Amino acid sequence: MSTTRPRSPAGVELVSVNGVRLACTDTGGDGPAIVLVHGSWGSHRNWDPVVSGLAEHFRVITYDRRGHSDSEHPPGQGRFSEDAADLAALIEHFGIAPSWVAGNSAGAVITLQLAASRPELVRGIVIHEPPMFGVLDPATPAAVAFAAIADGPLADVGRRIGAGDSAGAAEQFVDEVAFGPGNWVRMPEPTRATMIANAPSFLDELRDPEASVVDAAGLARYRGPVLLTSGDRSPPIYRPVTEWLSELLPQARRLTYEGAGHLPHATHPDRYVSEVVAFVEAAGHESFRVHSPDGIRLAVWVEGHGPPIVLVHGSIQDHTVSADFVRCLSRDFTTYSMDRRGFGASGDGREYTLDREFADVAAVVDAVAARAGGPVVLFGHSFGAGCALGASALTRSIRHLVLYEPGLGLAYPAGWIDEVERVLAEGHDEAAVVMVLRDLLAFDDDAIDDRP
Repeated sequence: MSTTRPRSPAGVELVSVNGVRLACTDTGGDGPAIVLVHGSWGSHRNWDPVVSGLAEHFRVITYDRRGHSDSEHPPGQGRFSEDAADLAALIEHFGIAPSWVAGNSAGAVITLQLAASRPELVRGIVIHEPPMFGVLDPATPAAVAFAAIADGPLADVGRRIGAGDSAGAAEQFVDEVAFGPGNWVRMPEPTRATMIANAPSFLDELRDPEASVVDAAGLARYRGPVLLTSGDRSPPIYRPVTEWLSELLPQARRLTYEGAGHLPHATHPDRYVSEVVAFVEAAGHESFRVHSPDGIRLAVWVEGHGPPIVLVHGSIQDHTVSADFVRCLSRDFTTYSMDRRGFGASGDGREYTLDREFADVAAVVDAVAARAGGPVVLFGHSFGAGCALGASALTRSIRHLVLYEPGLGLAYPAGWIDEVERVLAEGHDEAAVVMVLRDLLAFDDDAIDDRP
């Protein structure tokens, strides 16, 4: 790969990472960040059809991988490990960890390699048809079929690039390997020009043994959300790799784009945007149920990616009271916000005792620890802090206990509980809430009126 110093086109920022300058774009915004990683022969412009749509929901970052288009072309053999390290460095440079990452084709391989090696940087991944044929058993029909392609058309593509026939190599790759006959002539002229210009980087990929594999053990430890997609018009060689990934990553959701091939973001941009947005929103609102010792179903809501932290809310609230707190925590933790019994989506029992609240929190902690594979941080607020404290005597699955103004042991005014029960019996629920806010929490009238 020859050395080329890049120029910065309009709207493109040159970011120095790992000794190279990479051409990047950043839409900005307050939404969750998503980095888009292009495949072989391409550039950040491959994502243009979906950037504006995604930018309505995300802070979108695109870039030219090293050796491609407006990024620097360092000398020597390029390797995918460098690409994965560059992706990690960009996420850190923009301060967006953990970030959503979407990769197409070779960009999907790089995305998977990052998830395997630096999972703390990744909030979730969207993967389309990675050509990781090196993970397949060589004796399987799929591996044998790819070997025939590698020894035939792909070898011809490499020889053409080495001989300086980049245009012929790009056309053969499109028509005989990646997309199918006749697709080269149907591609827009700027796309063909980009592929021809980036042909030398593809020769590096052909010579790189890291380009078709991933650390399977490391990737299996990745627990974040995964969307695996395919096109029903793509060549069948990609499907066995997607099947292999779905077995390795049991949390993955599968999706097939009808009428699409290897570049759904280019051919079906509206569908691509809607599927990515729906996937991220669903992943951000995952929930599950835990059964308490006395059979009550307790709702637990999951967001973020990182070490596990269980959140226990206070009185006359549910898990949504911590929404802003969760938004901050989810950058560094997987948050598990429970609804206490009788609140939100959790069930309720006929009889109430404080011991049952303690047992509820302990049951949730144990369930989360089992999912996460180790002890958790337990955070409780107000009355929830008292419940967390009580739960700490019932489980060994707590790494750290964080209590904010525990509400146990409050002294109630004489006759106050009887008065609240009378108000509730008369059906005046709002008046009872006002009594709690005014008499126990010392809210004045303005503070009460300001509460949602």
